[in-house]
Amino acid sequence: RLAFADILPNSVPSLPTISINDVTVNEGDGIATLTVSLSEASLYEVNVSFASLNGMATFTSYEPDFVGNAGLLTFQAGETQKTIDLQIIDDLLPEGSETFGVKLSGAEYATVAKDEGIVTITDNESLPSISVFRDVSKLEGSSTNPGDTTTFSFWIQLSQETSETVTVDYTTNDITAISGSDYIAKS
Repeated sequence: RLAFADILPNSVPSLPTISINDVTVNEGDGIATLTVSLSEASLYEVNVSFASLNGMATFTSYEPDFVGNAGLLTFQAGETQKTIDLQIIDDLLPEGSETFGVKLSGAEYATVAKDEGIVTITDNESLPSISVFRDVSKLEGSSTNPGDTTTFSFWIQLSQETSETVTVDYTTNDITAISGSDYIAKS
């Protein structure tokens, strides 16, 4: 008589974990490279999908900061690292640092330990400088009503365009005119 039996191992092998790193790139670098890693080599082919996500940096706006991408990474048996390259767009706007994400999903033969990598784009344009556009002068007061005041308007100018909101603190200073007798101080 013949008997057949399934032979089961004493323990089930654990699946490797997948994670993606965070990176910081200069806007002028042109490429952001993220590394997707397996915690250990697998005996099986491992697949995971990825997709870029808008953040403060966007790929779906009128002036995009990077070129969006999505795809499938395949780790062959024994491989432990893959990379994702995303094109960074070097614009001319001073906008400060911006971030966006790359999300991993749908892992096969692995579990996801860290599913989102953050890309920080460091802006390479200098912030605009602020200056008074031109000096102004007027005759003091009124010849018919000596107590009247005269309003002065000053034009403020940025050295370059920016996508950020700019606020200015100001104060008046005495030079030859004296606050309280020649003008009313403002700030």
